Amino acid sequence: MNNIAIIINKGFLNSSCNILNNDFLNVREVRRTWFNLNYLFFSVLNHSRLSNEDLNKKEFSIAVSAMNKMDLLSNNAVHFFKQNQRNITQTFSGILDNCKKELSNIDLSLLHEYLLGIELKIQPTCISIVEGKNNKDITGAYYTPSDLAQAVVEKAFKKYEEDNGLINRKISIADLSCGGGEFFRAAQTYMYKVYKIEPHDSSKFFWGIDVDPIALQNTICYLLSKSRKKDWEEIISHFILGNPLVTGGEGSFDEKCDMYATGRIYSPLMGIDFFEMHSNLQFDIVIGNPPWEKIRFEERKFFANLCPDISKISKKDKRRIKIEELSTKWPEVFIWAKDVNDDYAAMSSSNFTHPKIKYTVAGELNTYALFTELAFELTKPSGVCSLIIKSALVTSPSNKKFWNMIVTEGFLDSIYLFDNKKKIFPIDSREKFSVITLTHTYTSKFSFMAGLQSANEMATKSFSLVSSNDLKIINPFTKMFPNVSDTKDMQILIDTHNKLPIFETVYPECHFGRLIHLTAHANFIDTVPSETNVPIYEGKFIEQYDARFSTFDMVEDEKRYSAKASSLKNIDTGNGKPLPVSRYFVQKSLWEKYELQYPENYSLCWRSLTSSTNARTTLAMILPRCPTSQSIQLLQTESELDLLMLLGLFNSIPFDYFVRLKMPGIDLTQSVIKQIPVPPKTAYEQNIVFLDEKASLETHILSHLYYMLSNEPLVSKLLENLAYPIYEIDFSFNRLIVRKNLDKLFAQAYGLSESSLKKIIKTFPKY
Repeated sequence: MNNIAIIINKGFLNSSCNILNNDFLNVREVRRTWFNLNYLFFSVLNHSRLSNEDLNKKEFSIAVSAMNKMDLLSNNAVHFFKQNQRNITQTFSGILDNCKKELSNIDLSLLHEYLLGIELKIQPTCISIVEGKNNKDITGAYYTPSDLAQAVVEKAFKKYEEDNGLINRKISIADLSCGGGEFFRAAQTYMYKVYKIEPHDSSKFFWGIDVDPIALQNTICYLLSKSRKKDWEEIISHFILGNPLVTGGEGSFDEKCDMYATGRIYSPLMGIDFFEMHSNLQFDIVIGNPPWEKIRFEERKFFANLCPDISKISKKDKRRIKIEELSTKWPEVFIWAKDVNDDYAAMSSSNFTHPKIKYTVAGELNTYALFTELAFELTKPSGVCSLIIKSALVTSPSNKKFWNMIVTEGFLDSIYLFDNKKKIFPIDSREKFSVITLTHTYTSKFSFMAGLQSANEMATKSFSLVSSNDLKIINPFTKMFPNVSDTKDMQILIDTHNKLPIFETVYPECHFGRLIHLTAHANFIDTVPSETNVPIYEGKFIEQYDARFSTFDMVEDEKRYSAKASSLKNIDTGNGKPLPVSRYFVQKSLWEKYELQYPENYSLCWRSLTSSTNARTTLAMILPRCPTSQSIQLLQTESELDLLMLLGLFNSIPFDYFVRLKMPGIDLTQSVIKQIPVPPKTAYEQNIVFLDEKASLETHILSHLYYMLSNEPLVSKLLENLAYPIYEIDFSFNRLIVRKNLDKLFAQAYGLSESSLKKIIKTFPKY
């Protein structure tokens, strides 16, 4: 595949240079040229397969005309071909001379997906190609492995059969982001295997939408190749080019092709009219893997292959200055960027309107959520909707309105949570995705599986049944699904919540917050210390029981202020670790306002950005009141005793275990903390013998905490204020032993047996 792609792209590069006369200032015209070459090339390949004719240059014009007459090629592309016929014919012939045999047999959808991973780099005087995934990220063009598509199809069909009986008639099957048609192929295979429905009949069952004209053409032509010619017109009529999330207007086929070519997939011209023209569309089965992207203009991605220097600027205000300079230096890029930005701005939650979507319109819009609601709305009352989605739809509070609706109304049939550890999709292995199945019939309990790592596990692993009441017990404020990685974890959570209260109930007086935001407060932030500012503490600086974990001392400015800056581990110089050297300083005028809102002398701070796959997820330390960045979350309470006990609780293995099960994404927010099960305060009153000392659990814990904090001057006054009969820990112990003792003590407070604690510890591989 790689060799073929190189040959194709070299041909297209040379052709583009000739057609454009090496003038690349008009970037949109460059993009149109590149797109049309691709579009025409796939049209020639698809026509060759449909007509069973050999690939040769004499057939190029015939293929272009034929595909246009079938409404599978735009008028603009035909005009482009006629204007540059000699150049294009030579280019295509040269490509075929080098790989004609391979192109005759290759899966065109896979070839197109591969070519999408090769991007055009445009400079005023030259163009080149680079490997990248920006285009795929923007359009969500990560195609689905065939075995996973097959598993989703089987799930959808079996549920449909369960509700409606065996399929004995023509049904409608839709994919609202059909891409290369993987789900249609899987459905054809299933229907032939189970019902002996021939592909030439089932090809008429499918309906598809996509923003990519080439992907749509490939899918349609695949179905045409499996069907009778008399049915071609009907099959083609079932497919729509456009963005189903954009509505209120609809451009022509040519306008939509141009919007796709120039990267404007959220332009009003890309819309699909669900208000009138397509208002009655409904399907028996809706399947697919819709995009998982946030709807926002990614400036750095946009400029990566145009103005790399701008793309490298991490601070938005500084980047904005350089972008404004383009209005005179390269106005074509400046105007294009503004148009794309305006398209995205119109899709913000405050501006978004759609007759089929209302529950998932909140905050920063996510395509996977919007597509799921739309797909469900387009499913018939007797139908089934089964999709691959990002797991955040069911775990993130930002989606609670839609999630609570489908759970409360009993529309959720099943949710299967996958881990991407085996790289089912070529994205971050920590990313979690799910297969969700919805119907319009009431279900009191839905089936659930977690920790799946391969498609076949959907059919082989055991599931559990979960009710909406279970979710109310686990997450009473949001009712969202916990971020569990094993099906058995769900029952552990239910049992624990039935026995223990949540954090908010035990510590209602806690005052949570985040303080200094490096972007929102940019006008009040300096990079040089002075008498008018104070240093900002960052999440990187703290670890469990360590306020001096890392520092920016000796880090060069280029690395210190880069987008992914890394601090250095702080080294003990013999007199203890020095205080971390900050890279940012907030003006006292702003900090004094925050001090009034957080009046306590000490705060419990923890790293906000973390992960359930890290060695430890909750990393907490007590700090004296000071400015902290958004990478630190904190809480204050009037009781200094509670503050110390909470430090131990946060850093304990049992608490961390429940955080890992319940934290959606990578942000440990107060919403998560408030819903973690914790021991009641009375649990710490029990007397036990530990280290040959008989005392209350609270005394044992405070004694160990005193040991962990005794060498930290930042909290010395806090420890002095601790008027409590603690005992001295043997200083032959090391900190690791003391931390493990604390884990045992908090396990006792949680009511965990020794065997239960061991099972929990096994989930922390680096313990």
